[in-house]
Amino acid sequence: MKKKIIVFGIVYLILTVGIIFMMRNFDNLSMISNISFLGIIILLIPIIAYLIFNKKRKQTLIVGVPVLVMYAASIFIIHLFNPQILRDTYIPISYKPFNWEHNISNQSSELNIILEKVEEIDRIQSIAIIQNGKLKAEKYYHGASENNAFNVRSVTKTVISLLIGIAIEENIIDSLNQPIVDFFPEFKGMVNDERKLKITVKDLLTMKAGFAYDCYDCTEHLFTQVPLINEPGKTFLYSNVSFNLLSEIIHRQSKKNTIDYATEKLFKPLGIQTTKWNELTSGTSTGADGLYLATHDMARIGYLMLNHGEIDSLTIVPKDWIKKMLIDYNQNKNDDWVYGPTDSYIEKGYGLGVWITETKGHNTYTARGHGGQMIHVIPDKELVIAITQKDLFMRPNEHIDKPDLLFKIFDTFIKEINY
Repeated sequence: MKKKIIVFGIVYLILTVGIIFMMRNFDNLSMISNISFLGIIILLIPIIAYLIFNKKRKQTLIVGVPVLVMYAASIFIIHLFNPQILRDTYIPISYKPFNWEHNISNQSSELNIILEKVEEIDRIQSIAIIQNGKLKAEKYYHGASENNAFNVRSVTKTVISLLIGIAIEENIIDSLNQPIVDFFPEFKGMVNDERKLKITVKDLLTMKAGFAYDCYDCTEHLFTQVPLINEPGKTFLYSNVSFNLLSEIIHRQSKKNTIDYATEKLFKPLGIQTTKWNELTSGTSTGADGLYLATHDMARIGYLMLNHGEIDSLTIVPKDWIKKMLIDYNQNKNDDWVYGPTDSYIEKGYGLGVWITETKGHNTYTARGHGGQMIHVIPDKELVIAITQKDLFMRPNEHIDKPDLLFKIFDTFIKEINY
C-alpha cells in the first residue's frame, strides 16, 4: 500500500511540475489545457488498469482515486487562481534594428522621470517613442536591450493584414471579398456547413468568420468539424485561427512561406529584419502571433501606417489598403474584447487586423498583443509608441493584456508628450 502511494505521489508531482514548466515555456498557450487533460488521462489509465487486472480493487480505489482527484484539483487551481507568472519573451539578435534619427536632446525632465518610474513595473521590457519621424525617447528594462527581438504576439495580426494588402495589390489574391475556400479547394466538398463556402478574406481580417471556437492550428478541422455560431460577416468574435488561415493563404498564393514573403515585400523595404517567426504544424508561419521584432522595428511598422503605407517616397503598402485597415467594421462589438475606457485610452472597434482606438480625445489606432505588446499610433501628433512586456499567465479567458498599469503609462505619456 505504501509503495503504491509513493508511486502515485511521484507521478502526481512530476506531472504537476511539468504543467507549470510548460506554462512558463510554451509559446502556444492553447496547449496548456490540452496538456492538463492529458495529464489526467495519463493518471487515469493505470488506475483503470489496476481496477481491471488487480484483485485488490478496493485498495486501488483507495489509493488511485484520491490521487486523481488531487491532481485534477491542482490543475483547476493552477488555471483558476494561478498567480501571475512572468516570463521574458525576447531573444538575442545579431543584426542591428532600424536606426532612428534621434531627437532626445530636448527630452523633457518630466518624461525622464516617467521613464525611470516605469521600471517599478516588473512586467515592462521596452518603450520607444517616435515623434515626427525621430526617436524622442526609449528605455529598456529588466535585462532587455535594443539587441533583443520580442515576441510581439497578436501584433503579428497587423503585420498579416499589411501583407494581405500587398498580396491583393499583386493580384495573387483577388480581393477582400474572395471566398477563402478558393484557397483550400481540397476541403470544398467536405465542409460541415454550407455557409462556410461564403466566408471571405474580409471576414477573417475583421474576425467575423463566425467560428464557434478558436482551435488555433486546425485548418482541416475548421472546414470539416468546427460549427458556425454566427452568420459569416455579421458578428465580431475574437479569433486567432482566422489569422493563421490568412497566413496559410499568403503561403499558398505567393508560393513562399509568410516569413519569406514578409521579408521581401515588407521588412526589407522598411529596413527591418526578423530571424524568428513561430510556425504551424504545416510549416507555415503563424498568423495570429509568434513574430519576433526589435522595439525599433515595431515602431517602424507603426510609422509606415502613420505615413499611409509610404516611406521615403516608396509605396510599400497601398495607401487605399491602409485606409481600409482603419475603418471600424465592428458594428456588433463584443465588449469582452473592447478595453477601456480610461482617461487616456479606449478601444472603439476593430478594423482589418488593427484596433480602432481613442486617446485623450484623439482618433488613434493600435496593434496590440498578448501580455501588453503594443504599437500605438496617434496620427495628429505624428506619434508612435512601441511597448513590449513580459508574458503574463492568468486564469483562462481573463484578458492577459489588460493591466491597469499599462493604462497608467498611457495616462502619463499622453499628458507629457506635447499635448
